[in-house]
Parts: sequence; C-alpha cells; structure tokens
Amino acid sequence: MPYTYDYPRPMVTVDALLFGAGADPLTVLLIERGNEPFAGRWALPGGFVDMDEDLPLAAARELGEETGVIGIELDQLRTFGAPDRDPRGRSISVVFWAIVDERQFTARGGDDAARAQWFPVTSLPPMAFDHASIIAYAVRRLQWLADRASVGRQVLPGRFTAAELYALHVRVGGRAPDAESLVSRLQAVNALVAEAGATHYRFNPEHVLTC
Repeated sequence: MPYTYDYPRPMVTVDALLFGAGADPLTVLLIERGNEPFAGRWALPGGFVDMDEDLPLAAARELGEETGVIGIELDQLRTFGAPDRDPRGRSISVVFWAIVDERQFTARGGDDAARAQWFPVTSLPPMAFDHASIIAYAVRRLQWLADRASVGRQVLPGRFTAAELYALHVRVGGRAPDAESLVSRLQAVNALVAEAGATHYRFNPEHVLTC
C-alpha cells in the first residue's frame, strides 16, 4: 500500500529562464500562454513536474516542448512559492536558468504555448503569474554575478579576446571594470586560461561557473 499523509500537497512546477546575451540588449525568452489561467499573457516556459521526473529534466523538457530550444545546460536559480502566485491553488515553482547566444536558436511556440519570442528585459509584455518579479530578481542576480564571477560560457566561443569578454559583461551586468582589470580578476580566481601570447583566453573547465 502506498504511503500517504494528511498534509496538503502543493502543486510543484518548474520554469526555464533563458537570458539572451548574444547582442544588445539583454533579452529573455517568453511564451504566450494558450490556456487559462492568463491565456494570452506571456510567461516563462514551464509546467508541472511528472511524478517520476527529476526537476532539471522537467525544466529542460518543458523548455523544449514550449519553445523548441533544446540542449541547454540549465542551473537552478531559486524556488518561488508565494501563497497567491497561482490562481489555481498553492503552487511552488523551481526556476532554472542559463545565458545563451539567442542568435543560435529559433524559438517557436509548441505544446500549450501559442508563441515563443525573445523580449528585452527592459520592455516586457503583460506577464502571467509572478514571472515579471522572477525576471527582475534574475536580472539583479546576473548583475551581481557579473561583478564577481565569469559569466557566459554558453555565449562566448571556445577562444575569445579580452574585448569580447568585457563586452559580454557590460551587456549582462550593465557595468564592468576595464577589460584588463576584468581579465586579471578572473585569472586570479582561476576562471580564465590565457592562450599563447595572451591575446585570447578560454574558460577554465575545472572552474565552477554559475551561468
């Protein structure tokens, strides 16, 4: 007999937050909801977790089903669970995120998403649930990371210049030290490896990167 208990069971969902940092301005991938609640409004790709499904796999599955974007390495950002965030009832969402070069992906609506589209983070359409607040939190987190760590392993090529790295950090964080100081700081924490002649760099695969 399966084990049961007497406590309420909140709904558990996952959402995938993809920032596009391949070009100015910084963008985020959204889907137009085809079903209620909030039909016609825009949201992060996501949905309910299957009973036999791990959370990262659920986020990748929902992202692929609703936007056609696959093969993204997603990291867990945070869990959001305000009691009134979903009109259907108590809902807890685990949000996963990544920074990508959006120019490499063709987003299309699928499953219960009417459309999929990249939007500038500073000009969001009417949003569903608490997703505008989630994006705002993620932008702040991204700016914090850009000041302290190397970001963009899924954006920059395998070899890149200090100028390319600097431009990415400015796009992501809105501010950055000069390119030379940025490189020196990231080398000090073993995040970057200099190529021959120190004209190009690459990310150190042994360094744990957040985005």
